[in-house]
Amino acid sequence: MRAVIHKQRGFTLLELIIAISIFGVIMAMAYGALRHISDTAHHLEQRSEQLADLQRAFFIINKDLQQLVDRKIRDQFGDEQPALSADGEGYLEFTRAGWRNPLDQLRSNLQRVAYRLEEGVLYRDYWRVLDRAQDSEPLRSDILHNIEAFDIELLPLKSEEWQTSWPPYSNNPNQAAASLPQMVKVNITLEDVGDIWRFYTVVQDE
Repeated sequence: MRAVIHKQRGFTLLELIIAISIFGVIMAMAYGALRHISDTAHHLEQRSEQLADLQRAFFIINKDLQQLVDRKIRDQFGDEQPALSADGEGYLEFTRAGWRNPLDQLRSNLQRVAYRLEEGVLYRDYWRVLDRAQDSEPLRSDILHNIEAFDIELLPLKSEEWQTSWPPYSNNPNQAAASLPQMVKVNITLEDVGDIWRFYTVVQDE
């Protein structure tokens, strides 16, 4: 009998190069797909956190504006300030009711608060007293970041013309302007999101 001789054949250099090249292309495609998924997940997480912060900010603003009251104050110089004032440049200050007092301190349940935009951050200030002394400093908290604009519009009573500053100017000396508007519009412009606005109806005193 003749012995059968089996010859073992290995891979040529060209075949190895082709195999490695195909493997490299597959790995590159897989890495790109995984990185895209990771970037998308990170972007969605950031957007979710941003919207959660926005919702929290509007909750705070809503709680303040729903308790607007017609109560003037005196500033640290003794000058009388209106119950609500807006400068047309993103600053809003007013008196609100419902300031909780769980420790039963000797203070009013009214509170003076202010909102202002500084360097992309929306701040909420409040004072411990209504009528201020010269050393009365506000307590501040930041409620929203990465803001491009914070705009306030106010609708006077019996009017259809929105105002950006308050109290509204009147050229009629015999016509007393109302202390509070009938409605407040708050518009916040966020990076990569755009404009988000809310309308708040003001309860007028009888």
